[in-house]
Amino acid sequence: MGKRVGWFFNMRMALLFVAGLGLGSLIIGLQTANVVFFGGDVAIVERDQLTGTAITLTVLSFLAWAAVEELGFRSYALFRLKDAWGFWPAQIIVALAFAVHHLIAGFPLIPALLGTTVGSMAYGTAAIASRSVALPIGLHAAWNMGQWLLGEKEYPSPWRLEISETAIGNVQIAGVLGFYVLYGLLIVAFLRYHKTRERRSNMA
Repeated sequence: MGKRVGWFFNMRMALLFVAGLGLGSLIIGLQTANVVFFGGDVAIVERDQLTGTAITLTVLSFLAWAAVEELGFRSYALFRLKDAWGFWPAQIIVALAFAVHHLIAGFPLIPALLGTTVGSMAYGTAAIASRSVALPIGLHAAWNMGQWLLGEKEYPSPWRLEISETAIGNVQIAGVLGFYVLYGLLIVAFLRYHKTRERRSNMA
């Protein structure tokens, strides 16, 4: 099972992790552009002066936490549930468990139910499609680091989004819609890849 879900480090895992970081960076970049463009009176401004050590430790903490969550939710448990009950039941169970985990950590109810569940579906589909947790670890870490860079986490950050009072509503709408569209596209793309590979495997 360990080799099957990509627990063991090898070159393929390293490449998948880098691919996840790159794809996650693209997603957070598109989301930022979406919010700035459609939000209205929004600007990216400097926030905190951080040392190299502070930046390094913060990045490592996000990488470590993404790895912990992906190993906990999108590795052994997800694949065992998929084998037992199928793709979507496994995804739903893991997504709900992921939401509960965030509720316990202090997330508000609605973001936990409507946000983290979608993220879990995307990361879970990435894990199943790639047969490795390395890809979702990279995706997850890049998304969280992107939010941190723009001041959306509780840590000191290099920049922040400066939003005028008149633009707050537009920013919220653009942010929610952009998140669902981008993460929805991830789910569809990974799911199509997974289904295509399954059909080819059954034909072989």
